[in-house]
Formats: sequence, structure tokens, C-alpha cells
Amino acid sequence: MDNEKDRDENTGQEKNEQQYIRQTIKGKPISKKTAAARFAMACILAAVAAVIAAFVFVFTLPIAERVAGHTNNSERVEILKDDSGSDSISAESEETVMEVQSDSVETSETAAGSESGTAESVTDIVSAGSSELTIEQYVNMQNRMMDIAAEAERSLVTVSAISSSMDYFNNQLEKRTQTSGIIAASTGEAYYIVCLSSIFNNIERIQVTFNDGYITDAIYQKNDPNTGLAVLKINASEIPEETGNNIKVAELADTFSVSTGDTVIAMGSPNGYGNTVSFGRITSTENIIYCFDSQYNLLVTDIIGSAKGSGVLVDLNGVITGILNPAVTTSGSSVVSGIAMSQLKPMLEKLSNNETIPYIGIKTMEVTGEVSDITGIPEGLLATSVAKDSPAFYAGITVYDVIVMINESKISTINDYKTTLDSLESGQTVSIKVLRKGAEGYAEIEFTVEIGELE
Repeated sequence: MDNEKDRDENTGQEKNEQQYIRQTIKGKPISKKTAAARFAMACILAAVAAVIAAFVFVFTLPIAERVAGHTNNSERVEILKDDSGSDSISAESEETVMEVQSDSVETSETAAGSESGTAESVTDIVSAGSSELTIEQYVNMQNRMMDIAAEAERSLVTVSAISSSMDYFNNQLEKRTQTSGIIAASTGEAYYIVCLSSIFNNIERIQVTFNDGYITDAIYQKNDPNTGLAVLKINASEIPEETGNNIKVAELADTFSVSTGDTVIAMGSPNGYGNTVSFGRITSTENIIYCFDSQYNLLVTDIIGSAKGSGVLVDLNGVITGILNPAVTTSGSSVVSGIAMSQLKPMLEKLSNNETIPYIGIKTMEVTGEVSDITGIPEGLLATSVAKDSPAFYAGITVYDVIVMINESKISTINDYKTTLDSLESGQTVSIKVLRKGAEGYAEIEFTVEIGELE
């Protein structure tokens, strides 16, 4: 018993010897004065960082916009639209008056190269006692038309799409594809060029050559697949003063008043060769290009052109009446035809402002009261084609449906349809009412369509 007691006492002593002192060292508490000072310093540093960030943002934003080609609200492009009750062009012939020089008065300084004479119209000359033009009158008329072309040429440019490749010997080769373009708009800060989009495939650089020979880079904005047109942007700060003074923004015509028989000038490269000028007359205004969600009148002329041509049609006031794109206008014909300018203006304004073109995906034909009486089809827009995988396709609209209303807007003409569609935005949901023929006649059906983006 005593031995066990001794062992217990020894064990207790060993346990006591193995105990350690545990202590925690605490720092001196921070005073309120020190904490306030540290908080104030943190606020100052945050404010400095915010000022630096704001400075960097303000400094780099213009550069980023320049690289990306974005347009802000302060420099929005506005292209004056033309008013017409019907989206068609008059086919009635109107007299076109042009001043011709004869022998009594000297020409103005701007009409360099023309001979002196009095101004009289072509109609007056033809209807006068003589049944034919004299050689002198004909020469003066040609000189006057060349003066008009020379003034309009200030609005024309040559657009070059540049790409490079390596040959068999690893030498770098540069390829340039060119087309004619026009200076269609300006905000003072930038110029906007309209040209064919077909040359911009797998390219590395875009250059624009102005009338005086000055060359500068351009920024690609957007394109319209229906017409094959694209818009480029050039910052005005990159153009020297001398070139800027020579530039003239093109005046875009109201082509709803263009008539068969009007005299026009084809400029640019209508026959495939650059800087050419040809004269002729409009022979038809009633041919139509049917596109998805739109249609355009063609101004057909008697001027011989090329399938590789490009350029514009200019009237005798030097105003642009049409843009040439043989890929969509010729259909195998060898004559020059231009897309009527009035119908292009809303689309060109959207492209210039880098905005999307709203898309439903329907080709249509107007059913007038007269056509309705003959065919029995209700008045409205008859769907003649629905694009595959388009918003209309997924909504359930089919060929031969007659569109009569979009939201609360009544649709009777293509102009109604385009005006309503242009007011919408991609991603917006709309209601489209159609009349569809069934076993018991036409019945109204309402579809919900989400507006897409034309690509």
C-alpha cells in the first residue's frame, strides 16, 4: 500500500513538472486619433485613384472610339428623308432644262473650257425653227455637261481594299481591289463614304483616294446585304486643309420626282474603268428590286455599262440620283442602272450611325384595291417569300399571307411597312396581323414576332 502511495505521489509530481505557462502578448490599443488619421489617408488615396482613373478614361475614350469607329450622339449623322405618299417613282416624262451656250454672252469662270454664248434650254433649241442642233450648240452643250460632271466629281472617291499574301518564293504581295464611292454625309468631325461592300472580303486595310489624289485610311462601319452597299468613316482631323477645302459632300436627290426621259450622267467607273463620264437618259423608273423587308426602284438608262462597274448617276443639277451596283441591278443587262436614292436614305443613315437594320424576313408585293377586285386577294402586303430561319419564319408567317397591321399601324403599302419597321429595334417584340386564306375564305391571324438584325 505504501509503495502504491509513493508511486501516485511521484506521478503527480511529474505531471506538475510538465505544465507550461501560457501567455498572450497584446499590442498597445490604437487611439481614436490614430484611427481617424489612417481613415483620412485612405480616403485621400481613394480620391487620387479616382481622379487618375477619370483622367485615363477621358483621355483614352476618343482613341477607343476612333479605333472602333463608334459614333456618339453629339455627332449623329442625319440624312434628309424625302416625303412621298407612295414608294414609287413617276414614269411620266417631264421636261429637263439645261443651259446651253450660244454666241452672245461669255461663260462664267467655273465653266472653264466652254465657249461664250447665251443660255437657253435644250427644249427651246429643239422646238425652235431649226429641227437639228448646230455643231456649235452641240459642243457647248457637251462642255456644259462636263462642267456639271467636274463639280460632282468633288464628291467622288476611289475606295481600295488591301490584302497581302506570300508568293512561292516567300515574297509579300499586295493586292488592291477598287470601287467608286461618294461622300454621302459629314458631321464636321467625320466624313461618311458610301461604296460597294463586295470588295471587303478578307482584307487588312481600307484606303480612300480623294479627287485631288490625297490618300487616307478609312474605318468600316456597316453594310446592307440587300443592296450590297457599305458605309466607311474618315475622321476629318486626318484630312489636310487643302484637301478638305476641295471636298464636297454629295447632294442626294429626291428621286420620287425623277421621270423617264430625264438626262443623267454616269460617273465613277460605270464601264469598269476609273474616272469615266458617260451621258444618257433614263429609260425606265418602274423596274423594282424586291428584297427582304424592302424594295427599291431602279433607274434604268441607255448608257452602256459593265458587270464590274460602280459609281453614281447624276442629274443636270449635279445631284446624285442613284447608286450603281451591277450585282443587284443588271440581271444580265449591259446598260447602267442605279438604285433610286430616296429609298436608300433611311438605310444609309442607320449604317452611318453604326446602327443595326431591323429585320423580319419577308418579301412582299402590294395588293391595291384594283388588284384586289381582280384577284380576290385582300388589300395589304402579300408575302411572296419568307426567309428561312428569319423572325417571320419562326413566328409562323407563310407565303401568301396578307400583312395588314404591325402593332397599331395599318399596313397598306411597302412604304407603310418600311416606315414602321425602321422605327423598331432589334430584340423588340411586335404583333403582326395577317389575313390567311382557308376553306371558308380569309381569316385574321395574329403573330408575335421578335425583330431581328439584318446581317
